[in-house]
Amino acid sequence: MATKIVRKVLDLLSSDVRPIDPQELVAQVGTMTILSVSGGRVIAHRNAEGEALSVEFPVGQGYSVVVQLDFTDTYNVYRVRNRKIFGEASDVYCDQISDLVYQAGMYVNVSFGEHIR
Repeated sequence: MATKIVRKVLDLLSSDVRPIDPQELVAQVGTMTILSVSGGRVIAHRNAEGEALSVEFPVGQGYSVVVQLDFTDTYNVYRVRNRKIFGEASDVYCDQISDLVYQAGMYVNVSFGEHIR
């Protein structure tokens, strides 16, 4: 179950997404990237039918990296902090997802997208 803060963030994100397989995304991102970004923490946010609509990698200091699968079979990657989106990358292919999740997770010294909302 998503926390209140994450629910509000998910309301901000694109609602035009398709269900995502969290295990497949974890395989595409890679174990070492997940360990370096979130210490191995992976949270799947599910709808009422039990389908995962987004996957969150909690980073620290209130930051998270949220990934959604678009209907064009590309990913949307968001850098989120306390109900605000601080960066977004869209049309991300599976071979790019690991690098972009890593960039989004390095909130202190790596710029990522632009401040969105």
